[in-house]
Amino acid sequence: MTIPVFKSHYSIGKSILTLQPPAKVKKGGADSVIDIALDAGLKEVILVEDTMHGFLEAKKRCDENDLQLIFGIRVNMCQEYEVEKDRVPWHKIIILAKNDEGVKRLYKIYSYIHCEQDKKITEKNLKEMWSKKDLMLGIPFYDSFIYQNNFRYEANFMHNLSYYNPVFFMEDNGLPIDELLKEAVEEFTSANNFKTQKTKSIYYRKRKDLTAFQTYKMITSRSFGRKASIQAPIDKEVLVFSAARTGSTLIWQCLSKIFKTVHKGHDGKASPFFKRRVPCVITERDRVESFLSRGRVLRFKWASAKEYIHTVDSDLSDAFALSYSGVNEDVKDYRLELDTIEYLKNHYEGKKLILQYEEFFNNYDYIFDKFESFFEFTIPVETKNLIAAETNLAANEKIQDKFKDFDSHCKESLIHGKHILSGEPDFYKNIISTENYSRLHDLLWENSDEWKELYKDQIKKDNAS
Repeated sequence: MTIPVFKSHYSIGKSILTLQPPAKVKKGGADSVIDIALDAGLKEVILVEDTMHGFLEAKKRCDENDLQLIFGIRVNMCQEYEVEKDRVPWHKIIILAKNDEGVKRLYKIYSYIHCEQDKKITEKNLKEMWSKKDLMLGIPFYDSFIYQNNFRYEANFMHNLSYYNPVFFMEDNGLPIDELLKEAVEEFTSANNFKTQKTKSIYYRKRKDLTAFQTYKMITSRSFGRKASIQAPIDKEVLVFSAARTGSTLIWQCLSKIFKTVHKGHDGKASPFFKRRVPCVITERDRVESFLSRGRVLRFKWASAKEYIHTVDSDLSDAFALSYSGVNEDVKDYRLELDTIEYLKNHYEGKKLILQYEEFFNNYDYIFDKFESFFEFTIPVETKNLIAAETNLAANEKIQDKFKDFDSHCKESLIHGKHILSGEPDFYKNIISTENYSRLHDLLWENSDEWKELYKDQIKKDNAS
């Protein structure tokens, strides 16, 4: 027997179902969990949310319609709160209330996780708040510790769950990973004498609603079980070679979810890939914008971007100051990167794709269209949705907030601390004077044959080695 497990709009980005009473369901509007349950002849509703906020409404609607509510929350579990890594590894668990006392304990656990800890709980702390007669532990099919241990790099969760006597949820959604994951779950539960239960996650009513659901996920910057990422990547090398601060990290992130090996570089060290004619993606951006962005992250001793820009403005306004300023040195350094890209565009013999930052910023349709045309394949819709959900501005800002400054970064996403300021094209035009914008533009575009020759010499040295 397969048990439906519902999720409502209270889990933002995870469901397009509501908890409205059937009488208030409008034609063409959002479907109700209650209405679906009644139509299916269910006697109980299992509702698993990411928050406690919807419990009271869910309880009220179920009571009004003679439905028994089984309510649970899906939370992050880790082995310890602090580890010597870039982030604390976690996996998902489901905590279900068996009775009214169980609901009280759910509130306590939820408050503890979100108010006293970083939205995670350890097995040790969970055990201290646990009651066997009031709570039940469920292990989801996707994003469980079994999934993480088998299909995620560097995951090694070692939990002793015998105290909780958990139930392991089993799903079959026709995904390539399902059979492999099922085997891993069955092996673990058999070895530990744990129960399994076939379940079906319900996030929308009809198959035709999938498009609306996927659109909603993208709008709310969330992903659906990260399922598309488990599809085997294309076994092909790709190079992202660009001047710094031109959106190359975003493009690298997108390509890394499609191809097995994606290299990224800003200087002559990438020249061995040129020799092999690896397909090359080049990102470009307004030179003044990228230069100022580069200065902001490399000179993070400045308290803010505006303070850095004020310094740039002052130096550019004073020719004598400019000749002795860090701005002048930065221009020289960055010109080498920019001229490297110009040389590559004109002389690279391999296949190359040039992407303009101002075009692809916050525009995944543009990115995917260019990828599909350049690489001559079709990207599955699920993969597109996953990429957009995991690499958008909001998602990357959450990653950067975990790091103090640009000197530290996430190895998986290549996002640094203070990596993103605004991202909006033309942002810097609003904080640098028009006169100095023009002057800086001229400095960054003037002829520099000397630097081009230096780059050509660097390529020769790299190829010789």
